[in-house]
Amino acid sequence: MKRIAVIGMGRSGTSFITQFLSECGVYVDEVGDKFEHTLTRQINDAILEQEFGAKHGLPYGKLPDTEITVGPQWHQKTKEFIAYIDAQAAAKSTSPYLAFKDPRTTVLPSLWMEYFDIVVGIYRRPEQVVESFLSKKWITGWRAQRTALNYWMRFNQSLLDIAAQRGGKPMFVIDYNADMNAQTARLGEALGLPVPEKARAVFNPERNHFGEAKPLNDAAADAMYARLQQLRNLM
Repeated sequence: MKRIAVIGMGRSGTSFITQFLSECGVYVDEVGDKFEHTLTRQINDAILEQEFGAKHGLPYGKLPDTEITVGPQWHQKTKEFIAYIDAQAAAKSTSPYLAFKDPRTTVLPSLWMEYFDIVVGIYRRPEQVVESFLSKKWITGWRAQRTALNYWMRFNQSLLDIAAQRGGKPMFVIDYNADMNAQTARLGEALGLPVPEKARAVFNPERNHFGEAKPLNDAAADAMYARLQQLRNLM
């Protein structure tokens, strides 16, 4: 059974992709409404809280610009989780794949990526992600918009770095703002998965509540978005 990591910043469509894979028969274990596994959230949240000061209003803390490395205690917890989910999948599923997602995994690749055979990344226009975070009051403070955009930049830089360092692993990159139904259909085809009607119905364009968000006119963000579009490989 091959392991699939779904990566990308929060509010960028990672839940949609994981739900789509689940409806195609991929094993995702017991997850909540956002298709995040409780155990991975516990590991990643603890790291971001203890190492980088994540808290209410600053959900990822103050992230460094460089790749994050963590101590051996966290690697041990990750190994234990992988052993657990492998055992669960073997006991409960006949699928050729298991998958999990937690957006925080995107900025912790040195902790997680070695365990995955396939990576699925998704990105979304920066102004839409920023507006989504601010509307939920997940980021607060007098520079909340700038903080949210900095997070978008940091997470998507990690996505680009993972693509550059994947060592031959298959990686599929999806644009949330393009035709999601076409892209997910091609993802199912690439993985050799049947795509039933319930899977095709996962993404509803009307649920893109921030489609009218005003562009941020930030040159660095625009340049990064252009790089992400060049990386996209499911059309």
